[in-house]
Amino acid sequence: MAYIYFIDNDSGLTKIGRTRKHPTKRLKELPFPHLRIKFFFETEFDSKLEVALHNLYKRNAEGREWFNLNEYNISELKHSCEVLNEGIDAVFNVNNEK
Repeated sequence: MAYIYFIDNDSGLTKIGRTRKHPTKRLKELPFPHLRIKFFFETEFDSKLEVALHNLYKRNAEGREWFNLNEYNISELKHSCEVLNEGIDAVFNVNNEK
């Protein structure tokens, strides 16, 4: 299992990333000061879900993995993860059944 994480920095930007480690361990590896985990989401489709989230929020992009997501509350971001993850799961389960 893997994780998608949303981490905030002091500038008000949010990093959308993925890791196979627990997000608290990943947070310690990042070379930026004053980071906080906004939340994380467990998934088996981490790379696909990360790409889908980056595409969904691309209008808020401030670089490759940093986004200005101040207008979104955590429940909206979690909902995006759930909906996209379910869609990815449905596609891959259909393909695996053929």
